[in-house]
Amino acid sequence: MTGTAALVATAGTASLTSCAPKKTEQAEKPGVPALEPVEEDVYPGSCRSFCNGGCSLNLHVRDGKLVRTSMREMDDPVYNRICQKGYTHPYRVYSAERLTAPLKRTGERGSGSWEQISWDEAIAEIAEKWKAIADEYGPGAMAAAGLTGNFGGVGGNGTSSIYARFKKATGVSTLANAVDAATKYVCSRMMGASFFNTANEPKDLANAKTIFIWGANPAVSQMQIMHFITEAHQNGANVVTIDPLYNANAALSDKYVPIRSATDGALALGMMNIVLQQGWEDVDFITNHTVAPFLVKPDTHKFLRLSDLGKAEAGSDADVPVVMDAEGNFNTPDSIAQPVIEGTVDLDGQTLTTAYSLLRDRIAEWPASRASEATGIPEADIEELARLYACETPSTIHTCFGADHYYNGHWNYSCMVALALLTGNVGVSGAGIGVCNAAGTNALNMKAVTDVPSPVEKAKSIQALRLEDAIVNHTYNDEPCELRGMYVAYVNPVANVADRTKTIEAFKALDLLVVTDMTMSETAEYADYVLPCCHWFECEDIMSTMVMHSCLVYQAPALEPLGESKPDFEIIKLLADALGYGEHFQFTTKEWIEMLLDTDDARSMNLSYEALKEKGTLKRIPTKDKPYVFAEGGVFPTPTKRAAFYLEDPKASNDYKPDWDFEKEYLPYWEEALEVGVNSPAREKFPLQLISEHSRFRTHVQWYDVEALLEVDAEQYVYIGPEDAASYGIATGDKVKVHNDRGYLIAHALIRPNNPPGILSAVKGWTASQSIDGHLSNLGTVQSNGFCANQPFNDCAVAIEKA
Repeated sequence: MTGTAALVATAGTASLTSCAPKKTEQAEKPGVPALEPVEEDVYPGSCRSFCNGGCSLNLHVRDGKLVRTSMREMDDPVYNRICQKGYTHPYRVYSAERLTAPLKRTGERGSGSWEQISWDEAIAEIAEKWKAIADEYGPGAMAAAGLTGNFGGVGGNGTSSIYARFKKATGVSTLANAVDAATKYVCSRMMGASFFNTANEPKDLANAKTIFIWGANPAVSQMQIMHFITEAHQNGANVVTIDPLYNANAALSDKYVPIRSATDGALALGMMNIVLQQGWEDVDFITNHTVAPFLVKPDTHKFLRLSDLGKAEAGSDADVPVVMDAEGNFNTPDSIAQPVIEGTVDLDGQTLTTAYSLLRDRIAEWPASRASEATGIPEADIEELARLYACETPSTIHTCFGADHYYNGHWNYSCMVALALLTGNVGVSGAGIGVCNAAGTNALNMKAVTDVPSPVEKAKSIQALRLEDAIVNHTYNDEPCELRGMYVAYVNPVANVADRTKTIEAFKALDLLVVTDMTMSETAEYADYVLPCCHWFECEDIMSTMVMHSCLVYQAPALEPLGESKPDFEIIKLLADALGYGEHFQFTTKEWIEMLLDTDDARSMNLSYEALKEKGTLKRIPTKDKPYVFAEGGVFPTPTKRAAFYLEDPKASNDYKPDWDFEKEYLPYWEEALEVGVNSPAREKFPLQLISEHSRFRTHVQWYDVEALLEVDAEQYVYIGPEDAASYGIATGDKVKVHNDRGYLIAHALIRPNNPPGILSAVKGWTASQSIDGHLSNLGTVQSNGFCANQPFNDCAVAIEKA
């Protein structure tokens, strides 16, 4: 493998050097001959990592080599963008780390001993072992793990890709990553849509009068969106950054609010308390577009329905919640124009209470003084935040996963969403809560993607946080579990899952581990077989999901696959055929894209394969004359068409803690985080918090091997504030050890005033080989919330000392 990589490195470096731009002024000097024009082919391409940018790129190719990338015009030009990562793709294509042939492990897992084998040998051996496991233990004894490494809509981990079809056809279990899960869980149950679909189209930020950057870092992590925020700011919008760390967003804002980590829910509750005190709530929105007037039965916590009045069959579609008018008449919301939203009523011996009254009671528990004590934010600032958000409207909360990565993540977001609903800052232009919404309708034929038979009635889902149970201990939810093999693509669990040591031990115990990747990732190091996939530009694909703009983006096969690497699309087809499912995978990439666009919505918007291939990008939303608005007019994609701040039937996403406390789930609720709360017992031994930061030079671990970026981002540091540095006798450049009972990281310290007392931080995405010793992922806990399975990356208490 080393020899192969070295040859690739030499070829890549030479091609980049020979194609370096030459200074044109030389041709203007007397006696210097004019330069010959260089022939160049330009192809459309897309950046498909999980920065969510989804940018459209020009791929400049000379003599079959990628020499540079540039910004390509979007079908909607306001989304024209490219960042430093997009510019450095030639370094990824020709990286010395690229894998160019299938590899088979010859030594112990993790020993680095490999032999090169042919594709025929690799697929045949993998299929033989895969079938043996499935025959003995069932199809679910093999699991598929995929996430953010490639969000291609054809061959990547997008929901429209052939990978989704492969999982259905083979009946494999799914490794549920439990990543960024709290936000998605809350938004789905309260507003009826995933977190990535509950804010308006990004360019609608121009219509916001107030923007809260709250639990997000768009200046680093969502650069496709940040310019809309800065442009809105220049045009007069109030911009406020709420964050434990002072960052680039704060520098570009009118106001920076330093909040104690993981207390976002307490702040939202305190703000709601002030909103109600001042009468700033949006009564019309609350009455007509939320569950506010629904009557809650005290014995079951469920809404009063027509069946309770003998007017419908229980559980039928007609059995809808009822409301009450001021005269005490009960009927459906469509039949009562002005329902009562506050108070109680006696019915058949039960005292029914409106959902809104229950919400007000919860909010009353959180005066500004209590919120101030929890968050560390002065009461006057909480009052001003409430006024800005509720009165200087429309208001948008641009949030991502900053408040998510804690044990109390879903409680934080339940309060933040309730704040948006209470003030009517959803469903109108300039308002919303979430990252973005570029979809409206994705126009894709999603039903056809998984329209194949499956050998199992329902595939199992195994939480990544519980790999030790499922693989090592052969138990899951106190029942026998046989997870014997895994196919890993588009994800690098060893580098990113919390408590890395446990992940490694679990992978070592597998009977079969197959990894597809472009480079020898930290997960691939423990595989039995490593299959080299192409770079994104070496195959045909589309960017169709999880993007911060309103276009489908086409990827032309601009380059020949390097060495023997193959597109993910073809690798999946080879595996499917060898496993006996080939009849369901007889597609070319062209046919797959045509199948995806075989919908009435796509035809109405003139979306077709030929048009996409010709232009490179096509708008994919029907509202071409104005930005798309989520839940426009207050109509939510929930069963009642209303937003739900009260949940009559809260369902856990965590399947392994049956002792759920539902009193914490019916209404917005907040309590301290697991390890970093000020009253946490963990703080006695480990007094500091460690926050994992993102970098503008990497997307998770991707781009770790780009030499040009390593020149400006050369080393992983542990950032420490001046007060803590003085307290521990640490100076910039000192080698320090950050540790807890789970593991350690050794790196050089860098004193940074951005970090308040008690908070250390380090940028994620550095590999073990790039660290002095240890690993950032060694330190995180796998103990997730009892109700919402979610990796609490930043709920991490540590100590620090000189190494």
